Amino acid sequence: MPAIHEQITAYLREIILSSRPGAPLPTEAELTAHFGCSRWSARKALDTLRHEGLIRSGQGRRSRVVDTTPHESFEGVISAGAVLRRLGHRPGHELLRAEPAPAEGELARELDVREGENIIAISRVRTANGRPVLVEHLHFPWEIGRPLLDLPPEAEDLHARLLADGVDYQEVERHLEALPCPAEEAPLLGLQPGEPLLCVRVQAWDRRRRPLESSSYHYRADAVSFSVSTHRHTASPLRLSLRKAAASPAPAPGNLSGHSQV
Repeated sequence: MPAIHEQITAYLREIILSSRPGAPLPTEAELTAHFGCSRWSARKALDTLRHEGLIRSGQGRRSRVVDTTPHESFEGVISAGAVLRRLGHRPGHELLRAEPAPAEGELARELDVREGENIIAISRVRTANGRPVLVEHLHFPWEIGRPLLDLPPEAEDLHARLLADGVDYQEVERHLEALPCPAEEAPLLGLQPGEPLLCVRVQAWDRRRRPLESSSYHYRADAVSFSVSTHRHTASPLRLSLRKAAASPAPAPGNLSGHSQV
């Protein structure tokens, strides 16, 4: 079970997402009574939301909603575990692979290494409160990822280690697409082969735009959703594109199955 202050944070976040700016939130005393917890736990939950910029409060005043637009920290963009914790879940994992591997094709280009050059490849099943929700495949240039092989298998947040070691994450791109579940991942996620997955591909660079990471996260489609808020006269951070197959001309009427009409 998540810690009590994490449960309170998740409870308040649901209220915030369904409320208008300025709406009041429960007081510390009300939260303490509702959850049967200490004031410290209630205060820590409110402090977390205040730090995220979602609520405001003054001395002796009831906290109020500032903004219902969801936000994601930079750590949340590069770390599935950080996202799960923010949502009030207990992250866990099963290590599938952590080893040197030759970079090939597109992966070699994304990491700016030679074909066949060794990189660090790490694959894990990630769980939320014990339930499998995604399989992550992380790929790093050798000099970036090599220290991760020295960590024990139970080490949870790999990106926190990289950041603590001074790896200069500065820019991240995420690409989302729907994919059929690969046969080898289906039993890990409790799915049938071919069931839909939401794939999030992540590329990261340092301030000199040197590649730091090229990874993919395969989420159960029923376990995750993404949202983006856009204001008129402001460019959206979301860019939509059609895959080549989807953008191809439609078959002529009467030829949808590949057989001509008689």
